[in-house]
Amino acid sequence: MGTMEAKKVNGRKRHLFVDTMGLLLKGVVHAANLQDRESVNLLLEPVRGQFPRMEKVWVDQGYTGKGKTWIETHMGWSVEVVERSPRRGWNMTQDQGLVKVRLPKTFEHLPRR
Repeated sequence: MGTMEAKKVNGRKRHLFVDTMGLLLKGVVHAANLQDRESVNLLLEPVRGQFPRMEKVWVDQGYTGKGKTWIETHMGWSVEVVERSPRRGWNMTQDQGLVKVRLPKTFEHLPRR
């Protein structure tokens, strides 16, 4: 199983494809004007067929829509989008109903991404 993430740096984005232990399987750098969901093929097309036991990948919200569909269609893997907890806005709770959420802008470790 693998995870993917992208990082924007000075007009460039870095996409990393790592296993569940964080070991690098593939990396790609491209211009920042390409959306993650539009450029997922740049990362994954070169590894097609190299990981026959791969069944599932975890991705961040940048890979939703076209990116998620591309992975499922072209790579044959199931895709789970890992979402962040809400930073601000409204959140529904069972006991209090709709409550205002405002969290500090800090690093948040996600379980898989």
